[in-house]
Parts: sequence; structure tokens; C-alpha cells
Amino acid sequence: MPPTATDQQLADRLAELRADFAGFRSGVETELRIIRKLATWLLGGVFSLVAMLITGAATVAWSASAVVSDVKHQAERLDKLDARLDAIGKQLDTLISRTAPGPGPRPAAAPAEKTAERNGNGP
Repeated sequence: MPPTATDQQLADRLAELRADFAGFRSGVETELRIIRKLATWLLGGVFSLVAMLITGAATVAWSASAVVSDVKHQAERLDKLDARLDAIGKQLDTLISRTAPGPGPRPAAAPAEKTAERNGNGP
């Protein structure tokens, strides 16, 4: 049986629908491609931002640790220096107390002073 006019009209409209659908599909695929590229770009940006934040946090933590370590080291050095200064201070106090004029006997003169006393240039 040959196709009727209704069958022919239906086939023509179906062909138009297919053409319209193909154009619609092409437009949707183009927009999806743009959306995918944008999402990839944004996702890459988010990942790089997260990576930078993690790296920055690690750097700050490491730097803080290094500062604490350096402060502890300097505190130890200051404690040692303080102990040495205390020891020197005690030695100076001992020397001053030995050489200070007082009611007791005069300390023994140094060899240079003895020579000066013999020559008549002494104290």
C-alpha cells in the first residue's frame, strides 16, 4: 500500500521534529561543554586554593615551631650567661673584700709594689 497524504504529512513533521531536536541537542551539548569547562576551572581553582591554604598553614606552624625553638635556645644561653655573671660577681666581691682597707692587717703587697718600696717610691 502506498503512503497516504496523512502519512506523508506525518513523515514531514517527524523529519522537522528530528531536525529541531538535533539543533536543540547541539545547543545543549555546547552549553554543557561550557559548563564543564567552567566547572573544571572553578574546581581547579578551589583545589589550588585548598592546597595553598594547607601549605600556608604548614608554613605558619613550622615557623612558629622554629621561633619557639629559637626562643628556648636563647633562654638557655641567657641562663648560662646569668650564671657566669653571678660567678664573676662573686669573684669580684671576694677580690674587693680582700683589697678593701679595713681594720685588719694590710694584704701582702704584690712583687711590683715591693720593688717600688725598696726603691723608695712606695706608698
